[in-house]
Amino acid sequence: MIKNLSPSRASQFKTCPKQFKFSNVDKLKEPTNEVQAKGTTVHQALEDLFDLPKEERNTEKLHNLFRDAWTKVRGTDEHHNLFSSVDEEREWGVDGLKLLNNYMSIEDPTSFDPLERERWVRGSIDDLNLRGILDRMDRNQKGELIIVDYKSGKAPMAKYKEPRFFALKLYALYTGLVYVTPIFGGLIADRLIGYRKAIVAGAFLMTLGHAAMALEVFYDFYLYVGLSLLILGNGLFKPNISSIVGQMYKDEGKIKDAAYTIFYMGINAGAFLGILLCGYIGENVNWHLGFGLAGIFMLFGMLQFHFGQKIFGNIGLKPSIEKEKIDINEKKVSKNIIVDRLIVIGIFSFVTIFFWWGFEQAGGSMTIFANDYTDRNLLGTGALVFKIVNTLLTIVPMIILTFILYLLFKNTFKKYAISNIFLATSFVIIWGIVVWMLYREFLEDATEVPASWFAILNSFFIIVFAPVLSRLWQSKYNPPGPVKFGIGLILLSFGFAILSFGSINIPLGASTASQSMIFLILASLFHTLGELCVSPVGLSYVSKLAPKKIVGLMFAVWLLSSAIANYLAGITGSYIDPIVEDYGMSIFFLLFTILPASVGLLMILANKKIVKMMHGIE
Repeated sequence: MIKNLSPSRASQFKTCPKQFKFSNVDKLKEPTNEVQAKGTTVHQALEDLFDLPKEERNTEKLHNLFRDAWTKVRGTDEHHNLFSSVDEEREWGVDGLKLLNNYMSIEDPTSFDPLERERWVRGSIDDLNLRGILDRMDRNQKGELIIVDYKSGKAPMAKYKEPRFFALKLYALYTGLVYVTPIFGGLIADRLIGYRKAIVAGAFLMTLGHAAMALEVFYDFYLYVGLSLLILGNGLFKPNISSIVGQMYKDEGKIKDAAYTIFYMGINAGAFLGILLCGYIGENVNWHLGFGLAGIFMLFGMLQFHFGQKIFGNIGLKPSIEKEKIDINEKKVSKNIIVDRLIVIGIFSFVTIFFWWGFEQAGGSMTIFANDYTDRNLLGTGALVFKIVNTLLTIVPMIILTFILYLLFKNTFKKYAISNIFLATSFVIIWGIVVWMLYREFLEDATEVPASWFAILNSFFIIVFAPVLSRLWQSKYNPPGPVKFGIGLILLSFGFAILSFGSINIPLGASTASQSMIFLILASLFHTLGELCVSPVGLSYVSKLAPKKIVGLMFAVWLLSSAIANYLAGITGSYIDPIVEDYGMSIFFLLFTILPASVGLLMILANKKIVKMMHGIE
């Protein structure tokens, strides 16, 4: 009976019980192979590195230590005839040096001295003795002991990273379906129940979806129930809220572009608060509580809309009620003009596939880059600066949003008191969570920036820049729609160019790195500016170009392009590991640099032709 169990033995037993029996019970000697020899030599070089003074711990010295260690290892009997040729040994050595390069990209050995190296430890759990040799032991800023284990084996390919691979496949399916169901939601609203009832029904289903996600702690089944309800609810909600905004502005020119830009700012204000607060609670407290909180806010939003919907007048009621009014006011347009305008909607929808294909990497490959390849650990002054910046990023938008909602509250309370009460209650809760979150963060000595934090940058930049672009669209500098699309795609491309440059030094096949956060921040900025040139403008043009009786359906078609793009984005992101393994992270991002830029230039070149097909719509 085995009474002493080392970590390596435990791993061996978990991977292959028969091999464990042969090695530890039957005591059969396993021949030394190239992988084992590489691991032994790399470990020895890393151990010897910390015998040097801090200022001498560089890549060149580490390479020399590897060569010295191999000279000693090669002299032993079991390693003497390991290679059949000099070229084979040289190739093996180059692979070993690459491993050491990966190590130097992960941490700076000149910044610390380890507490222990190659430390023998022994402990016990019940009657099981645990023993083994620790590669290294450090102490962090909090005084906690950190155990470091050097991994010299080859990183697994994507097919072996099943949790991440599966998660991104599920992400692709979910985000794709989120944009497919609006087709049916738009039809139902256009022909049966009207926009208002569709919005309320959709919000209610999404509330139930968040509730189901909160219950996932009991059964995994609730996860899929929740996702299904969110997909269905979004189908009723998303196209119809956009349709209502479009019908509020009868002007078919630049005023509507500006209105949709402000509307888009409101959407992203919600996204900002959702990611910031629900995401924070999910990562730091409990994910089920985070989903539950999102459900509460969804419920409050639904009730606010329900009790305040009279503000829209006749807009959004059942089609039978609106039909007469629309028929009276709508200008008669020839069939050829309608066809041309629908073709333009098709062109815009097709082009947005290339935009969202790249942009939605934010939820997949860019999140992986943030989590695995970005230095997010901050100490001392760096941690303090981040806390201050994070506070400003949180408080400033909250003050702006609170002021805007205060004006709304003041002007509408008498007519829509119940609606405003739900709105005010939501923001009291939000401010309470914000203060609690910032207080918790300032108590921590060290800070690890969550990978999800980068997601709030998009919403923050939209809140900041949407009013600027809204004013620009109302000025004499307002460019035509196709040019706006082209500029948006080029800005997206520029953001990926920054990421490609920022990851150029990551070694081929590296599973981790410590690149600067500035690359992700700048990429988010340019991606957001691109989004503001495409998404709200696209919504506006669908509203202006589509015949009124099928505007809900046309919004659904517009969203269908997003469904295709989101699915492609998730699928592409799921293959990031094999692409990085074979070609590198920089090449992965370079693909999303070239494609959007090419499509953007084509849109600018085709501007005059597309504008002509719009027949006077600005």
